[in-house]
Amino acid sequence: MGPESLARRLESIGRKPWAVPAGLFVAILITYGPAVPWLGFYWDDWPTAWFAHLQGPGLYWEVFASDRPILPWLYSLTTPWLGVSPLAWQCFALVSRWIAVVSAWWLIRMVWPGRERQAALTALLIGLYPGFKQGPVAIIYSHFFLLFGMSFASLGAMVAAIRHPQRRTLWTLAAVLLGGASIFSIEYTAGLELLRPLLLWLAIDPDRGRVGGKMRAVLASWAPYALLFIAYLAWRVLVLGFPTYQPRVLTGLDTNGGEALGRLINGLLGALYTATVGAWGQAVSLPGPAEAGRRVFLATAVVVLAVGAVAFLVLRIRASASPEPSGPAGGSVWPSQALMLGAAAMVAGGLPVWVTQLPVSVEYPWDRLTLPLMLGACLAMGGALELLRPAPLRAALAVTLLGLSAGVHLQSNLTYVDESDGLRSFLWQLSWRIPGLEKGTAVLTNDIPLHYYSDNSLTAPLNWMYAPDNHSLDMDYMLYYPTVRVGLALSEPKPGLPIVQPYRAARFEGSTSQLVALFYAPPGCVHVLDVVLDDSMPNLPASLSAWVPLSRLELIRTGATEAAVPPLYPDEPSHDWCYFYERADLARQRGDWQAVVDLGDLGFAVDHPNDPSERLVFVEGYAHVGRWDRAEELSDAALEQNPAVNRMVCHTWNRILRETSLGVDGAQAASRIRERAACDDA
Repeated sequence: MGPESLARRLESIGRKPWAVPAGLFVAILITYGPAVPWLGFYWDDWPTAWFAHLQGPGLYWEVFASDRPILPWLYSLTTPWLGVSPLAWQCFALVSRWIAVVSAWWLIRMVWPGRERQAALTALLIGLYPGFKQGPVAIIYSHFFLLFGMSFASLGAMVAAIRHPQRRTLWTLAAVLLGGASIFSIEYTAGLELLRPLLLWLAIDPDRGRVGGKMRAVLASWAPYALLFIAYLAWRVLVLGFPTYQPRVLTGLDTNGGEALGRLINGLLGALYTATVGAWGQAVSLPGPAEAGRRVFLATAVVVLAVGAVAFLVLRIRASASPEPSGPAGGSVWPSQALMLGAAAMVAGGLPVWVTQLPVSVEYPWDRLTLPLMLGACLAMGGALELLRPAPLRAALAVTLLGLSAGVHLQSNLTYVDESDGLRSFLWQLSWRIPGLEKGTAVLTNDIPLHYYSDNSLTAPLNWMYAPDNHSLDMDYMLYYPTVRVGLALSEPKPGLPIVQPYRAARFEGSTSQLVALFYAPPGCVHVLDVVLDDSMPNLPASLSAWVPLSRLELIRTGATEAAVPPLYPDEPSHDWCYFYERADLARQRGDWQAVVDLGDLGFAVDHPNDPSERLVFVEGYAHVGRWDRAEELSDAALEQNPAVNRMVCHTWNRILRETSLGVDGAQAASRIRERAACDDA
């Protein structure tokens, strides 16, 4: 196929109404799709899915009653057919993102008719925007993207009412309904309502008359949307209030207005910088093979090249199919208008951020606050790219930026895959060590190094795992990080104190006399703590160690006929070291020393521990069956790996001295180990 034939073919494709939406979908699929089969649930997705398991989608009206009471209408439409399948939600998240991007593309085409290439470029920037990387939090943000899509479509329908006056009433009604559904459902889209007068100014015929006449036309067209926004503000301030984040923008205005205003301006400028330079700065600073690893780097390169190729084709076919317009819409007008509207969209869209004074970041968890700024940031970037000359340089930079942005998302999504694997490992270790757990138990642990989960998140799979048949709102279990909860639900490490924890629609009631304490620091295994075995663990955080004396191992149902199975991770992983350690620690609790030894023989043949303290359960087991040479050998290995475990080694051998008949061999082994561990000083 010659150049002329190829150009004609591209022009023919470009005129198809599906060409750009299809190209946008392919770009989104290449960017986010590769990780989808291995992604799980993260952050608030776990409680949200658990509530669906608990009582079905109808419960969402109570779940969101305090802060987003209108939002359940959307969950009621999606959850019944998506269920609690991570794969289904991750696929749906791709579709909902695509719907939002296509809606933004349509909006830009409505505002600037004929600017097809610019609309396609801006839509690609929105679809691949690297400022927001929480897409794998699929249940939460698939709904957010749908609502942003409604907001963009509402703005587009408002402009369509101006462009197509013969259907003005229909378009206006659609715009009001879509806008109302969006802003009353989530606050993130509310600020975009302030863009309407600017969009109307751009859309209304510039030859309509003097500025005063055009202004009156803008105000008349804006009236129904202004009334809608006023109704929203009244509802939000006077009825719903601010149940989660307070309007801190007002703090200090009565005592030091200048300082408060300066704080607001600095926060605004910082957020605008983060949403633009900070966001795309990630794309031009992708880690190389040394930092990312060779396989991740190669996968990133493939995605960057593939998305770059798709972006080139999308922009090329639009340029071929739609000549650049002349007149007011042509020349240098579009870049300047896009830059100005983009800046205004960031300032207006960030209204929820400015009011609450929350920090905007490109890192989890605050990168979610780039979402209200996304439309403006991408419009501004599109305008800035359009200013570049010559055209080949502009196209090359745009395609490169889009490809690298896709690479940012791939690498970010792979960290979510790793986190899901980490959660799977944590839950299965719990299953191996704690086959059953008494109801009403609070589980305390250190801040588990799972970046995309909190103790609030992990409470849901804990209940789902140990009480799968409990469908009441009375929760059986609660998981706490003492670093977060002491001073709130947890008062102080004393027995007999009540624990009361609302959990959206559910509620937990327990006591500090019914606790189990855990410690998890991968690559070490999950440690169920008790004051006998773990009283001197060298790396135990002080915030957790204060609670260890309250940890009651008898709350673990060691004889459960069927061990708890982690929800959504039903396939048991291969038995690595932690399997043998957890099962041996459970056997130790039962006093089954032969089982400890058998598991030790198998486990040490497979692997070795990363935490030296994990050898001590086997030291005790081998000592109890009279294999003193093996007990001494493992004690030496623990001390060699980390001399700081000497106190744990000493206390282990003290128990051995009390609980076993040493004989000559045992006494000699105990004497040698106690000397090497400096037990007289420990």
